[in-house]
Amino acid sequence: MIPSFFEKNKNKLKIINYFERLQLMGYPDEKITDRYGRVTYLEVKATSRRDVGSPRDFFFSPLTNSKKKVTDDGHHLLLCFDTLERKEKEFIITGWCLIDLFGIKVSMKPEFNTDNLELYRKENILLEFNLNRNK
Repeated sequence: MIPSFFEKNKNKLKIINYFERLQLMGYPDEKITDRYGRVTYLEVKATSRRDVGSPRDFFFSPLTNSKKKVTDDGHHLLLCFDTLERKEKEFIITGWCLIDLFGIKVSMKPEFNTDNLELYRKENILLEFNLNRNK
């Protein structure tokens, strides 16, 4: 909806020069560039439970997709739509808010990962028993 709104109203929104929908998964959803070259990244969320939360309500993983998407210094905003479920999986928008992500408190959960080629290297194995080879 946001890109089509921009296209229909760009002559009225004189400060916004370019609006780009970022296609890859992960944060952020949109990149907005103003006529002065300043960049704003926008994440769009919907919630029906603003007063209940978990650490996964909003998260940013600096993985490959996000590194490809966040390429400039800029503001980071979240556009949140409040929703109400009328029927199962049928929601209506009851409000919205725009959030500046600069001042939010976050926690970090470091993760380590590897692939099987690294994990099962011969020099890493302490003991091994293979039913097929040891008959």
